[in-house]
Parts: sequence; structure tokens; C-alpha cells
Amino acid sequence: MTDERETEAAPNDEPTAPPVPVAPAKPAEMLDLGVELTWEQGQAVQALFMAWMTARMVAGNGRHSKGAAAEQQFRESAAGLVASERFQPEWLIELAEWMAAEKPTWANLVGATTAQADGAPAQRRTLPKQRTAPVGCPDCDPYSPGWHTTEDETGKETTFRCSAAVPAMA
Repeated sequence: MTDERETEAAPNDEPTAPPVPVAPAKPAEMLDLGVELTWEQGQAVQALFMAWMTARMVAGNGRHSKGAAAEQQFRESAAGLVASERFQPEWLIELAEWMAAEKPTWANLVGATTAQADGAPAQRRTLPKQRTAPVGCPDCDPYSPGWHTTEDETGKETTFRCSAAVPAMA
């Protein structure tokens, strides 16, 4: 003989509350930077802060004289620059290290972006990559991509711009 168990709740049973969803924790230093950041951007801000603090220690400047307020100002300015995506992260780290060593009273990284007259490293510009040949036209001259060369019955060559080719700049 087998025992059968009740699978339905009795009328006197109280229903259990569903579990409350828990929001993912954020690092304390990323809570109030004034801008929304992706995880990668948050990591970039943290890397900038660590580079700044390390350079301050190496240069013998120690923590900023205004302490946590200056550190928060640095993080907020770094977050704004990272979120704008206008600057190369490597250059921002180089700039933060320069600022820590040469301008120990500064805490605003945004102000340092225009301080080349004070000796700050200049931002390196990258040019768009150039394609080796336009895309989409098999008739283009292999020696002059984007151009067609035709020859008439007398042997005279005529060169004209390819209308089907994609522009040469990427």
C-alpha cells in the first residue's frame, strides 16, 4: 500500500510572500558621480583615479590637501570625460599622472585637458583609416582604386571617377 500526500495547500495555510528582488550593489565611489556610466566606463574612471593617486604618491605629494572632497571632484571630472568618449583613455591616464606630479593642488581633470601651456601632455589625434581600394566595383583600375580607365579603338586611354565605389575614407 502506498501513501498519497496532499499536494494542495489546506485552507488554513498562509501564502508565502514572493522573494524581494535585490538591486545589484555598486561600488561606493561610483554612486554619485553625476553621470550614468557603463561597467567599462566605471572601470576606466577607477583606473584614472588609481593612476592619479599612484602618481601623487610617487611624486611625494601624498593625498590631496582637501582629502575626500578633492578625490570626489577628481572622480566626477574623470567620469564626465570618460562618459563623453571624446578623449583616448591612455591619454587621460597620462594627463592624470602629469597633473598629480606637476599640479598637486589640482583635482579637476577637466581643467587639465586644456593645460598644454602649463606643460600638460597634448592629446594624440588619430586619423581615420584609409581603405586600400573602394568597395563594390570590380571594374576599378587596380593601380588607381576608385577610377576606371578605358581605351578606345585608337588606343587613347580615358580615366573617369567610379560612380559605384564606396568613398575611400573609413
